[in-house]
Amino acid sequence: MAWAKNGTPHTLSSTGDTLEITDLTAKKFHIALCHVLQSGSLNAQLQLDSDTGTKYSRRVSANGGADATVTSDTKMFNSTTGSTDRFYLNYICNIDGEEVLGMTWEVDVKTAGATTAPERQESVGKFSDTTQVTAVSFDNAGAGDYATGSNLSALASDLTPASATSIETGSIYIDTDTADKYLFNGTDWKYMNAIYGIIAGGTTGSQSNVMDYITIATLGNATDFGDLTVSREATAGASNTTRGVIAGGFTGSPLNVMDYVTIRTPSNATDFGDLLEANYALGGNTSTETRGVFGGGFDNSINISRLQYITIATTGNATNMGNLNQTRRVLKGVCSETRGVYGGGYTTSQVDSMDYFTIETNANASDFGNLTVARWSTTGVMSFTRGIFGGGYSLASSPPTLNVIDYITIATLGNATDFGDLTTAKHSTAGVTDRQRGCWSGDGSYTNVIEYVTIDTLGNATDFGDLTVGRSGPTGVQGG
Repeated sequence: MAWAKNGTPHTLSSTGDTLEITDLTAKKFHIALCHVLQSGSLNAQLQLDSDTGTKYSRRVSANGGADATVTSDTKMFNSTTGSTDRFYLNYICNIDGEEVLGMTWEVDVKTAGATTAPERQESVGKFSDTTQVTAVSFDNAGAGDYATGSNLSALASDLTPASATSIETGSIYIDTDTADKYLFNGTDWKYMNAIYGIIAGGTTGSQSNVMDYITIATLGNATDFGDLTVSREATAGASNTTRGVIAGGFTGSPLNVMDYVTIRTPSNATDFGDLLEANYALGGNTSTETRGVFGGGFDNSINISRLQYITIATTGNATNMGNLNQTRRVLKGVCSETRGVYGGGYTTSQVDSMDYFTIETNANASDFGNLTVARWSTTGVMSFTRGIFGGGYSLASSPPTLNVIDYITIATLGNATDFGDLTTAKHSTAGVTDRQRGCWSGDGSYTNVIEYVTIDTLGNATDFGDLTVGRSGPTGVQGG
C-alpha cells in the first residue's frame, strides 16, 4: 500500500478562516494533515465536498473521557478549545457507493515546555453521501482566525501495488485482503473491480435515448443509467477513466451532436460540443486518457474519410486529425494505450481492411492488415495488448449475419486470427471492456442479450445478462 500526495496543499499567507483542498482525485483512502496556528478564539470544523448540510454524525472523547455523540450535524469533526498550536490527523475511508467514514486525532500543545503534557481529542465520524469526495476543508466558525503559516495537505491511496518495469503488460494483481483486482497497462496499475460499461442509444424500431450500465467484472443484468440528450442510433463512443462521450448518430437525419456522462454517476447526458460534420455510422472506441478519436462515417450522401479528435476532459467541438487509409462507414475500433485500429466497414461493399494510427498524433492512418472475413457493423473490445472484433454483416456470406470473432495483437501489424464464436450471429452491437473481459450488447434484431469473452483466452462467448431494453445500433463507453 503506497500513499502519495493528493490535491494542492493550502498554506495561509495571511490570517484567514478557511483551509481547504478542492482538487482531490477521488481515491478509496485519504489522509488529511492540518496544522493550525491560532489567533484568537477558534472553532475548527472538518467538512467534505464543501457540504454544510446536516449529513454528518460523530462520537468524540477528550483526554480519554466519556464519549459524546452528535448526529445530523453540519461537520464531521470540530474543535473549540486549545492553545496557539494544534495538529489534526484525519483518516478518511472514501469508497464509492458507501458512506464516508473518518477518524480524527487532535493534539494541542497547551502550555509550552516539557513540564506540561499536551491534550488530545479523538473522534470517529461519518458523512452520509455515497459518492467519492474530492474536497476537504477545515473552516473556522469562531471569532478568531487561523494565523499565517497554518497548513492543510492531503495524501491518498487506492491500495494500488507499485509499478515495476519487470511486470508484463496485461498482468493481473489480486489484493488477497480485499479481493480487489488491478491490471498492469505497461506503466500503471488500473483498478478493475468497479469499471462500468455504459450502453447508449440505438433503435428499437424507432431511435432510443436509453443508457444502461453494467459492472463489467460482475455478471448480471444491466441497470438504467439515464438518457441521452437526443434519441439516436449509429453513434460512436470515446472514454477515459471518468468520462464517456457519445458522438454523432442518426435520428431521421445525421447529427453532429456529442453528449457526455460522468461514468461513475448515473444521470442524464450533457451537451459536449459538435463533430466537424453531421455524421453517423462512424468509428470510435479509440481513446487515451486525454484524447478520443472518431473515424469515417456517413453524412447521408457520401462516406467520410476524416479522423477527428476531442480532448475528453474539456467540452468543445472536434478537431481535424487526418484521414483514414480507406474511406468507409460502419467501422469499429479497438485501441491500446497509444494506438487505435479500425476494422471492417462498408465502401461500395463490405471490406476486410484494418487501419491504424497513433491516437495522440495528428496524421493519416496506415494499413494494418485484414480481418478473417470482410464485414461491416462488427464490434471491438480489447485488452491493453489484444484487440477483438466480434460479429458483423456481409452480403458475401449466407446467412449475412456473422458469429465470427477475430483478434489482433495491437502493437504488431498483420492479419487477424480466429478467436472463437459469439453465442449467436449478430451485428450492430455495443462493445464495452475492462481490458480483461469484453462484452457485446444488443444486435440488429433488437435483442437484449449481453455476452462476453475473456480477452486473453481464445474461446467462444458466454451469456452475461440482459439489457433493460433490447435494441440495435447502440454504442459503448467504459471507465471507473
